Amino acid sequence: MIRYHLMFNILGTDGVMCAQGLLNNPALFAGYTETPLKCVQDWIDIAISYGTPFNIFKHHCVFMLENVLPKHEKKIFNNLSSSFAVLDYLKQNFGIQYKNKLPETGEYRIKNGC
Repeated sequence: MIRYHLMFNILGTDGVMCAQGLLNNPALFAGYTETPLKCVQDWIDIAISYGTPFNIFKHHCVFMLENVLPKHEKKIFNNLSSSFAVLDYLKQNFGIQYKNKLPETGEYRIKNGC
């Protein structure tokens, strides 16, 4: 987050594009350097509750876990072929499971005053 503030000041920009950064870490602007597992949990609850197609559901999981999974685990995750397989993997490896409810709003507070 500090890097973005420096860029604003040095370049005098009004904004930055960070689509890839937000795909990889939806909690980026709350000051998190990598996706918190709570964010992955919320994505699962939202995606499954709304019937998100598998390819979109998994694709976003891949982005959010980019900096969390080691290379050998990425290979395993990339070969999962159903929402059930993804949910099972996340439960076994991170303790994340579908809660059958939508997340509360305002869960991601800005860290370290950023």
